[in-house]
Amino acid sequence: MFALDCEGGQGSYNPHCGPIFRYGKNLWATARGFIVFGDGVVMAEGWNGTAMPALTTITNTSGAVFDPGQHPVFALRIVAGYRRGPLANSMGIEIRAGGSAEGALLFAGGIEGPEWGGDWTGGSKAAMGGIASGFVPPAATGCVEELLPRSAPHAVLVMSRFRLRMRPLNRVPLCL
Repeated sequence: MFALDCEGGQGSYNPHCGPIFRYGKNLWATARGFIVFGDGVVMAEGWNGTAMPALTTITNTSGAVFDPGQHPVFALRIVAGYRRGPLANSMGIEIRAGGSAEGALLFAGGIEGPEWGGDWTGGSKAAMGGIASGFVPPAATGCVEELLPRSAPHAVLVMSRFRLRMRPLNRVPLCL
C-alpha cells in the first residue's frame, strides 16, 4: 500500500474498530494512492475516512505480465497531479523489475478524475505499508488485533531512494 497526501486522523467508522496508531501517531483519514496485491493486481485507492474507500482496478498497459512471485523485488514510481496543471486530477504508476528505475517495465497504468486529484496544502505526507495475505479486519474478530505472524512472517518492506520532486504548476506538479 502506497498512500499520498495523507491527512487527518482516522475516526471510529473504519474496518479497524478505531484509529490505527504507529509510533504514537494516528496514521490518516484521507489519502490517495495505490495498493499492489500479491497476485499482481494493482488498484487505486482513495481513503475517505470511512470503511468504504474508493477502489478502482488499474489496467496494465505495459504489455508485460506483473507477477510479484516472479519479481519479489521491484521499483515503483508514482506520479500524481493536483487540481491544476498538465497532470491535474490524475495518478500514474510504474513497476519495474529489480531495485532500479531502469529495470524491465512490468506494469504501467493510471487513473484520472476529480476524486484522484488533491488540493495542495503546502505540505505532503506519504506512507507505505504491507498487509499479509489472509488479512482479517479487526471488526470481524470482535475488535481484537491479531499480532501473530501469518502468511508473510519474514516479509521485508524497504523504502530507498525516496524522492519528492516539486515543479511549477505549468510542469509536473509531483513525482514520487
